[in-house]
Amino acid sequence: MKKFPVIVIFLLMPLYIVAQDTNGGIHEFGLNLSGPHTFGVRYRSGNENTLLRLTLLSAEGSNQNTKGGSNSSKFGSFGVVFNIGFEKRKFISDKVGFYIGSDLLTSYTSNTNKYDNLSQKSKTWTVSGGPGLVLGFVYKFNSDINVTAEVLPSIGYSYGKTTLNSNGVIISQTNTGITYGLSDTAANLTFSFRFGKKS
Repeated sequence: MKKFPVIVIFLLMPLYIVAQDTNGGIHEFGLNLSGPHTFGVRYRSGNENTLLRLTLLSAEGSNQNTKGGSNSSKFGSFGVVFNIGFEKRKFISDKVGFYIGSDLLTSYTSNTNKYDNLSQKSKTWTVSGGPGLVLGFVYKFNSDINVTAEVLPSIGYSYGKTTLNSNGVIISQTNTGITYGLSDTAANLTFSFRFGKKS
């Protein structure tokens, strides 16, 4: 885990270089649809050729309390998925273009369960991250509105921990994993409104 900050700096350095090249003339804000039940917001900033992109795919949480005699229980969860990257566009006409880029995909989730009648409490948290290749298509309806469609094959590493406290006995478990390839959430659409410089 000591190497994690170094890896993050190494991955974010190209984004800093791209940000210096964009000049901030264009800003796009849009709704991102990814998979059958996932949506978020995406912000892009840059010029006609190079754009920095920030995507908040989800941020959600829940808390539930159940009471009934000795069977009281509490459940809580929280999760956030955030991507940062860049894209380079190439237009083949006034309205149609293609782009290529990369994203750093990150997520954090946590879950807590407590059963009063069993004197048992468990907590699980997981962080994950990894690079993704962005391949996309852009269509301009007009100078204000455009739609983009893309696929994002990626590879990611996850690290997490589960802690179980049962009658004062604490058991900890470490969870790691690697994911790669394409999934239903790797293909997405974004409907964007442009403000700032227009062409």
